[in-house]
Amino acid sequence: MSRKIHIRLHVGGYWAADGTYNGGETRCCRIDFEKPTFRMLESMIASGGFPENINKFSYFQSGIVDQSKKDVCCDIDVVEMVNTTTELESLNLFVVRADDPYLDDVLTGGDEEEEEPKSDDECTDFYKDDYVESEDSDDDEGKVEFRVGQEFISQAKCREAIEKYAVKERVNIRFQRSERKKVAAECVADGCSWRLYASINSRSPNMVVRSYRGTHSCYPTGNVTLYTAAKIAADFLNEFRTNPNLKADQIMQRLALNGLRVPKTKCQSARQMMLHIISDEYAEQFTRIYDYVEELKKTNPGSTVILGTKERVFEKFYTCFESQKIGWKSACRRIIHLDGTFLKGRMKGQLLTAVGRDPNDQMFIIAWALVPVENKVYWEWFMELLREDLGLELGNGLALSSDQQKGLIYAIKNVLPYAEHRMCARHIYANLKKRHGSDDPLHKIFWKCARAYNKHVFERNLEKMKTVKIDAYEEVKKSVNSNWSRAFFSDVTKSPAVENNISESYNGILKEARRKPIIALLEDIRRHILSSNNVKIKEIHNAKGLITPKALAIIEKRKRSLKWCHPYSNGRGIYEVDHGRNKYVVRVRNSVSCTCRAYDVSGIPCCHIMSAMYAEFKDTKLPETVVSDWYSIEKWKLCYSSLIFPVNGMELWDTHSDVVVMPPPDRIMPGRPKKNDRIRDPSEKDRCEASQIQNEILEPTEKIVVKCSKLWSSRT
Repeated sequence: MSRKIHIRLHVGGYWAADGTYNGGETRCCRIDFEKPTFRMLESMIASGGFPENINKFSYFQSGIVDQSKKDVCCDIDVVEMVNTTTELESLNLFVVRADDPYLDDVLTGGDEEEEEPKSDDECTDFYKDDYVESEDSDDDEGKVEFRVGQEFISQAKCREAIEKYAVKERVNIRFQRSERKKVAAECVADGCSWRLYASINSRSPNMVVRSYRGTHSCYPTGNVTLYTAAKIAADFLNEFRTNPNLKADQIMQRLALNGLRVPKTKCQSARQMMLHIISDEYAEQFTRIYDYVEELKKTNPGSTVILGTKERVFEKFYTCFESQKIGWKSACRRIIHLDGTFLKGRMKGQLLTAVGRDPNDQMFIIAWALVPVENKVYWEWFMELLREDLGLELGNGLALSSDQQKGLIYAIKNVLPYAEHRMCARHIYANLKKRHGSDDPLHKIFWKCARAYNKHVFERNLEKMKTVKIDAYEEVKKSVNSNWSRAFFSDVTKSPAVENNISESYNGILKEARRKPIIALLEDIRRHILSSNNVKIKEIHNAKGLITPKALAIIEKRKRSLKWCHPYSNGRGIYEVDHGRNKYVVRVRNSVSCTCRAYDVSGIPCCHIMSAMYAEFKDTKLPETVVSDWYSIEKWKLCYSSLIFPVNGMELWDTHSDVVVMPPPDRIMPGRPKKNDRIRDPSEKDRCEASQIQNEILEPTEKIVVKCSKLWSSRT
């Protein structure tokens, strides 16, 4: 039965210390629903055009802003809230940001404590290490205190300490007198007695506080003239490096939540300063690119690091560490996932990546490159270097997985002609859905085809597709040679992956890094591999048994189907295994095989082999003993036996070349500039349509009939 509730939505504000809700805007809406869920509230916020991080809901059970505030966090809370509306005509629902770093202090109304920043989302203290550098310093967790006789090493340090005090206390202070040997400051507010006077000590060059009245008789308004645009820029610079889309309005709102009232013009000036600083860093990093190459080669001998320039202008960059070469060649299955993704920062271009699979079936980063565009020339250059580093020769016994990028397909045919080239099934289905629409039976049949290990099963499911949509059937039949189904996979690589998700996941990990300047981007990639390898080494030390945890998990999952398997032996280790309506021939003596091909493709025994092994050997021979060596703990240890070594910072690099590399010219793409919204995959369009439908439900339009008293006509 459909129900409806009327909601007065208060969104975009914040909770003050006294429990009142401040700021934001108010909207009235109605929700029609059958079952109340938390997703229903999230859709309401999304349809209103608000950011995704505004998703912390609260309401008052009594309908009055008092102490009965209750947070809404799950479906049970939503049901309780809806039941409350039966007693009230309408409900006041308050929504605030859930990820704002200052929100918790505002909600609890606690005292603000200045802490060392732990992430880029927190403000950096631009006064750090600059406050009173003397043994008499009294700096208690960022709190600034003055006293008569306190010393500062210079006039500049004294002024900075006063500026820091003004920002912390949110009071407006000005310098009444500022000479080379004297500093005098006072509070601007009328009638306030706060004063400080300091001068040079005759016995030493230090600045000494001579007189100080530290009591304020004014209210901290948050207007701080000493908090200049330069200091705002210093506070937000680290965050701006990772998020160049940070707007002046957002900076002003963040400062307001911290109790500082800063005009928008000052925030705009601070943003311009940050742009200039990052622009200077951008050019500086290219001037040290040769030094960076030599530093990588010195700290990680045997690594391949290639810098390509064209008329002293940066063109391309390739990296493959020696540890990654040794790890892949000695312990990883012969499959490589290839993909390219866009750079999001000032330098436009593509990041090409080659990702393998370690014995625990986790991503193993092999090599990466920065190129201007993703085309035949640069993909061929990347593949030739990869072939040389890994000793791939012509690609015999190798599988490559990628999307349908034309330049990559061309490069693989030229560089590794004998390699098995697998196409990503997810991309093929996305193209199929784009042309033939989203049909649930078509979706199920397609993925049954992709995951079929046997050609006969594949063809049987393909024939079912003909009854669902004949045009889609014809298109899929033409793409059979693209090698996107397990039925056509080689049994050499022991990898049943039908999609390129492992490369897409790695691109997602580097989402923020792709916004950074070149050396910062390359360092983020290197550090991610360094930390990821360290985590996996710890997992190896905790691992027990013969095979890796993920291989063991697959065996446990396949054991669930043993109850449907019934083996019949011929007395010579050959079994006929019934599995429902199907029958398979299984061999468990000498060599192990099954006609379902799941074991041949994956290297992990299927349920048919496990049932035959139990009938033949009972508990004397376990399924783990016939798992491929590619999944063994010994291979896993060997994969990470070679280490990546740390690299010094830029200030410790040796200068190796007098040639200055210039940054590539800024590329302006043709056509009208696109919005900041990402290009959605065809499979995601259903969510957008659902959001639009929800928007129509939330904002119903009523038909109003107006009658003219003279003409007796009606208009709508």
